[in-house]
Amino acid sequence: MKNLIFILLFIPLALQAQEKREFSIPEPVKAIVLLGGSVVCEAIADGMYDNGNKGPAHALGAASVGMLLTYAVWNKKENHEPLWAIPAYISFRIALFDPIYNTTRGLPINYVGSTSTWDEMINKINPGDGLIFLRCVILTFGIYFTIQL
Repeated sequence: MKNLIFILLFIPLALQAQEKREFSIPEPVKAIVLLGGSVVCEAIADGMYDNGNKGPAHALGAASVGMLLTYAVWNKKENHEPLWAIPAYISFRIALFDPIYNTTRGLPINYVGSTSTWDEMINKINPGDGLIFLRCVILTFGIYFTIQL
C-alpha cells in the first residue's frame, strides 16, 4: 500500500524532472486520468476505511482530493469549458465508484447495498444484470464529456 501512495504522490515530480520532449500527453487523456483517478482513489479509500484500514484510506482520500485540485489548477481554459468537467466527473463517479468499492470490500462487483439514498434508487430501478452494461454506457458518456473539455 505504501508503494501505491508513493507512486501516486511522486510520479508528477518525476515527470517534471525529465527533460523537455516534443511529445505531450493529449489534454483529454490528462482529464480522464485526473477525474477518473480521483474517483478510483476515493472508492478504494472508502472501501479500505469501511474494512478498518483507516491510515491508508486517509492517504488515498487525500490523493483523490489532490487529483481534483491538480485538475482545477491545470485546467486553465475558457469560462464555458470547465462546466464540461461536472458531467464528466459525475459520469465517472456513477460508472466506477460502486464496482471499485465493492471489489475493495470483497463484495460481488454488481452488489447494491440498502443504506444510502443512491442504493435505494438503484434498487427501485432494479436493473439486474444490466447494471454493468449501464455503467459502461455512462462511462462512455464520461469519456465523451472529457473529450469536450
